[in-house]
Amino acid sequence: MGVDIGRAFLYKEEINKACMVAAEEASKCIDIEAAQDLGVNRLADNYPDIIYEFFYKNYKGTADCSINNLQYNVIESIDNPKYIEVYCEADVSCFFLKIISINSITVHTKANGRLRRIK
Repeated sequence: MGVDIGRAFLYKEEINKACMVAAEEASKCIDIEAAQDLGVNRLADNYPDIIYEFFYKNYKGTADCSINNLQYNVIESIDNPKYIEVYCEADVSCFFLKIISINSITVHTKANGRLRRIK
């Protein structure tokens, strides 16, 4: 039992690291033209692609853990972003808990990336 729970915590930590890297990298996706011309912090249009790219570069999936959901949210607005939150939900398959009919453990994690102001 403890082995399955420990494995779930290890996978959660790996997924959390990938979420943190994805959020930090996406927070660097500022539209440079808008910043230079208008003086505003606006997210570039490709920030969702950056989130997925860096998440999957930092998390290598296994047969024992499947990603169910990877979402992101911009706090404030696209035109005046403060934070980017990256959420993930995954199922970790169990070995020993199957004895008591628990086939998998669902883990959730969330990470924030703070956008820096361009002055």
